[in-house]
Amino acid sequence: FQACYTTIFGIYASYIYLRTGHLIAPFISHAFCNFMGLPEVHRLADSNLLKFVYVAGILGFIYFLVPLTDPKIYNPYIWDYPQSKVLSQGPSL
Repeated sequence: FQACYTTIFGIYASYIYLRTGHLIAPFISHAFCNFMGLPEVHRLADSNLLKFVYVAGILGFIYFLVPLTDPKIYNPYIWDYPQSKVLSQGPSL
């Protein structure tokens, strides 16, 4: 089970790094996830409000993931290399 959620988090952290271009974004995300821990899904049967909050959180995460990691916001340095130089130089041997 642990291999599954660590793989998913690794994909997520890589996505954040590639979108923002900064190492601090996945670092803070990792620290926050370690602080919060895994969600206690077994408690969902207790309350309809808790079910609503879980679903709202998942939908909010999906909705805001792309806009909040827009590279234009963070001025990512990994994408600053001019594309014309990459295309004109060709492959190096």
